[in-house]
Amino acid sequence: MKLTAHDLRTFLTRLPEYDSLPDGARYELISWNRRPNTSAAHQMHGHAKALTDAGFLLPAGEKGRYTVAPEGEAFVRVLHLLDGSDLFYMCDADGLSRILEKYLSAAERQALLDGVRSGGPNRSLFREVTSPGWVERLLKADSGDWEKPFLKPDLPTALSDPEVFKTVQEVIRLLLNRAGPVAMRELPRLWSNSDLLVAALLACFRYALVFAGLKPSVHDPIITLWPKVERRLGESASSPQAVAPPQTYDAAFLMEDMTALLMTCAAKPIRINAASGALIAKVGRDLAQSLGRQPKWVEDGFEYNGEMRAHTTVSYLQTFQLVERKGGAPALQISNRGRQWLDLGASDRLRVLVDGVLDRRQVIAGFEDFAGAHVGAAAPHVDFRTSMMSPPDVTAAMLNPFQSLAGDGFYPVAELVTRYRANDNPLIEVLSHDPKAEFGIGGYRLDRPDEGKLRTEWAKVVKEFIRVRLLPQGAVRLGTGKEGLSIAVTPVGRYYLGQTQDWPRSSPRSQIIVQPNFEVTFLGEAPGTETEIVRFAERCGKKTGVLFQITRKSIFRAAQVGMKPEEVIEILERVGARELPVNVRQEIDGWFGQCRTVSLESAILIRCPDAETAALVMSAARDNVVPLSDTVLEYKGTDKQRAGLLKKLSENGVLVSGKGTAQVSPSIRK
Repeated sequence: MKLTAHDLRTFLTRLPEYDSLPDGARYELISWNRRPNTSAAHQMHGHAKALTDAGFLLPAGEKGRYTVAPEGEAFVRVLHLLDGSDLFYMCDADGLSRILEKYLSAAERQALLDGVRSGGPNRSLFREVTSPGWVERLLKADSGDWEKPFLKPDLPTALSDPEVFKTVQEVIRLLLNRAGPVAMRELPRLWSNSDLLVAALLACFRYALVFAGLKPSVHDPIITLWPKVERRLGESASSPQAVAPPQTYDAAFLMEDMTALLMTCAAKPIRINAASGALIAKVGRDLAQSLGRQPKWVEDGFEYNGEMRAHTTVSYLQTFQLVERKGGAPALQISNRGRQWLDLGASDRLRVLVDGVLDRRQVIAGFEDFAGAHVGAAAPHVDFRTSMMSPPDVTAAMLNPFQSLAGDGFYPVAELVTRYRANDNPLIEVLSHDPKAEFGIGGYRLDRPDEGKLRTEWAKVVKEFIRVRLLPQGAVRLGTGKEGLSIAVTPVGRYYLGQTQDWPRSSPRSQIIVQPNFEVTFLGEAPGTETEIVRFAERCGKKTGVLFQITRKSIFRAAQVGMKPEEVIEILERVGARELPVNVRQEIDGWFGQCRTVSLESAILIRCPDAETAALVMSAARDNVVPLSDTVLEYKGTDKQRAGLLKKLSENGVLVSGKGTAQVSPSIRK
């Protein structure tokens, strides 16, 4: 170390005398190293007497020139080191390089460079020692073995003494607790053992854990963490504070979107791309119109839009086998499982969705054999290639930021993400064990990321997890206000996070009133109830007021997807604030009663030119044809029998036209 223990001890001892100097005198003493060894009184702008009285300068000599007192030389040398720091002006790689060059020997700088395994220019060292993880790992260490990677045979240890190592950690924690620089004058009062304090400070300087400098304008000697490290660790240490957003959004909109599109699919198959199975662009735009609109601040905050939701919803419908392709046609039709899912109440439909995403055992009747959607509880996908024997659990790390959110309070998303950037980051944990690890997020590879980049990327991962998993499934409520976006964990969220094994009971629904004129009026917003009502009523409004009208046509549509009159009446009675009007109940029963089921089948018809030809065909076919008129016969036989019939007809001069797949029209050549 260029800074010796003797000089630093002397500096700390004489700080009270320095503190007694006026600002101008301090500046003259700091500037001494920029002058020759002696200075005249006029060069010190009237501060020579104060510096002499404090013992930093010798009295003027024969020629009226002043020199530094021998007992003040050590103090001036340290002051010069602190003055030369670019800490408050150049917080970049060049600034760090100049600081280390002032404090450390060439061997110490090389050992530090080799220890971080950068093998490259100082900028690589800069990324490592100015990242929060550099300090965090020292604080988490149990002993001075932390310094082993930075030792060389010709260099002494700095942290081998347990008391010194403990004091280094205490100094760093002091700076974290103060959330800013600490005046060096305070240190001797906090640590009475000066030798221990000096050894700890030299270790901090040697390993670039703590930096010393002069506070601008007042020239106070201070110690501090690297400024950016201090800010990030300060953010990590603070807990997010609950807020009260004036606007909130509460909807398991993925389940609602699935319900809406499945009903559309039941009425008319949804066309898809034959090759990829994805929605056709125009179809996606059309389907987007049938989805409930979200508040603009929700769409903007998480980049949602109708088309994206339509494509995502169709993907989930396919994954959960609620739709199917029949006969290879490029269209999706509702499956039997889809009809079962539509028949469930909103709470049970949501549980099938959540349990499927979590790959948990299904308990809802009709879905016990569903093995899971294999979607994954966490998203986006994060992977790494590493030599680390036991890499961290990424899914657990993604869920962790939300585990400590208490009650049903709202917490700012930005503060939540910032708080957890520096803690429980699996990417940084991997990098600290394997500097050559490779990382990928959402299918994209990260190009040689440093710790700062991995912090930024992990913050994006946490927010994306809210966007694609928690919010769509109703695991969180969303709010907005002066603090920006905020979230509150719902009872479904507690289940999703594994904090409870009990599925939450349905929350009390906003009441509705069914009028005798078949209008359905909502007294408050209730997206879940809307999802149920829309299955058998026509929408005519949004949010509150008259939102639906029960009509003959809407009941026929409900019957088409398998609903029964007792099911519709049960829903209306369950959510209604008043008794269901008698005329509404009777009409619903009556409209369902008007529905008839017919069978639509294909048949092979044999059209003959006259009755004589028809008689020849009937004679050859025997019981395999049924006359529909004098000249039209319906063929009832099998394909194998049809081949024999065609042979007999040919032998009797009856020629057959057509392929016989839909209709056979024989004619006779006279």
